[in-house]
Amino acid sequence: GYFHDPKQVFIVLEKCARGHLYSELCKQGALPQPRAASYLAQIARALRYCHARGVVHRDLKPENVFIAHVHHPETKNLHLHVKIGDMGLATRDVRGTDKGFAGTGGYIAPGLYRWWDGTVDDYNEKCDVWSIGMIFCDLLMPPLFCCLPLPVPP
Repeated sequence: GYFHDPKQVFIVLEKCARGHLYSELCKQGALPQPRAASYLAQIARALRYCHARGVVHRDLKPENVFIAHVHHPETKNLHLHVKIGDMGLATRDVRGTDKGFAGTGGYIAPGLYRWWDGTVDDYNEKCDVWSIGMIFCDLLMPPLFCCLPLPVPP
């Protein structure tokens, strides 16, 4: 559900009892390959949905991927599902606009570091795909890339 006031829309989502992926990685370290592959596939499906509608997330990182328990009545099994959250920097088609640089440290596609000098005009869904790859590395081989320093613009 949702509700709104004159300035904002508030979206009510289900509770993701396991928290975010970052906290799971901090507690557990590298994940087993089957679970990492499952998480990656779920993130990719969610992004495919967003990208098909022209939405670019622009800040994918483990802190923005949430983990929920989902009970499947037909199999009576409990599964872990991931949800992409924090869409605060998400936007529709940033090409040819001045939407500004967005993202977090080690999850930003390398080409975007040229954003500050105005030589980048391809800030699009491919940037989210790069971020997925960095998250996948985190799942299998911590330490987390979010710990890498972000270059300071000139």
